[in-house]
Amino acid sequence: MKYLLDSNIFIEAKNRYYGFDICPGFWEWLEESDEVKSLDEVEKELAAGEDDLSKWVKDHLKSSFFYPKSHEIQENYSEIVEHVMKLDVHESAKDSFLSVADGWLIAAAMHFQVPVVTHEVSTPGAKKHIKLPDVARHFQVSCFDTFEMLRRERVKFVR
Repeated sequence: MKYLLDSNIFIEAKNRYYGFDICPGFWEWLEESDEVKSLDEVEKELAAGEDDLSKWVKDHLKSSFFYPKSHEIQENYSEIVEHVMKLDVHESAKDSFLSVADGWLIAAAMHFQVPVVTHEVSTPGAKKHIKLPDVARHFQVSCFDTFEMLRRERVKFVR
């Protein structure tokens, strides 16, 4: 594994540039690649959608695609929670960040020493929200988007 995928990678791809009907190669690549994985927390977020994407995830991705939270990942997550709770942001921002998979992704990326692939953009200094790339930077975890991952892997979808 080289990358951990955030749920927004799947959602944006389905809703926009790699829709099931216009770029099936993207989805086939996800199914077949050993380079990309995600976490059980992301799987839960995707399953909650009860739409074409949640059905695709259930029908096409092996259970091994989504890592469970190991003891090491849980320890890293505890460090992330401590850090987030000390941030000078609104309490609602802390609650919101800790209620989704973002912190878990960072914790797993620390453990596996891989980057997180996300479409979230850093917003340092924001008080109303906490973005995954800002917390990841604190823990020296790199983040980039789908396009950077595909370029690094030299993936091409051709007809």
